[in-house]
Amino acid sequence: MFGKKQLKSPDADKVKALKKWDARDKKRQLLIHTVSANYVNTPLLMKPGRDVFKTWDIISSSFIDLDNVLAGFRLGAGLTVRSQSGLFFEAGFILDVPVQNIMGTFSGDVWFPNHAGVSNGMVYNRFALADNIFAGRSKKKEIIAPGGYNQIQPPQKILKNTNYQWHNEILLIGRPDINTYQGLPPTRDIKIAGIFVAPKTIRPTREATLGINERLYKLVERMKKCNPGVPVIDISR
Repeated sequence: MFGKKQLKSPDADKVKALKKWDARDKKRQLLIHTVSANYVNTPLLMKPGRDVFKTWDIISSSFIDLDNVLAGFRLGAGLTVRSQSGLFFEAGFILDVPVQNIMGTFSGDVWFPNHAGVSNGMVYNRFALADNIFAGRSKKKEIIAPGGYNQIQPPQKILKNTNYQWHNEILLIGRPDINTYQGLPPTRDIKIAGIFVAPKTIRPTREATLGINERLYKLVERMKKCNPGVPVIDISR
């Protein structure tokens, strides 16, 4: 019917952009899911991150260029500075993410409703999350992402448009074995590649920084205990 003409896959443009995510420098351009020192009962502080993330539908993460973050920090070397890490909280897990697990990439916070249809751990509307993904509806019930949350921009475009005083939002599919894009394999487990620490306030000496951020470093120790052997990147060192 169509002769030799090849029909374009509906996912072709997204797959093309995802391949750029796969080709980025993964040691310098990091996907990070941050953890708050206030959420002491989160499962992420009780068991390995990989085991937790594979039970989550959608994971919110931020995408940073380590060189940009460190350059900003070095400008204030020897001073008490406020770091501009591009992260929501001050510590997080560096994620090893198969590109087919990337659902949406946005240069700003899109307030994704991770717990739509769930109350007190119980599912009351199993369609709510999918409905919000397609509608682009945020936690605030507003349409933040016209066209839906399944939008893929290449990594360099995200970094170019990111304000490091705030943060971007990269949405990841946590559960394995889900078919996401035509031409790519099903989703796989998201692994923990490291722990990232970016104190908001950094003092001139290491000892002073540790002293003013005591709760943060207690959090980091719990993260390390649940994920033994993973490397730690601390921008204040």
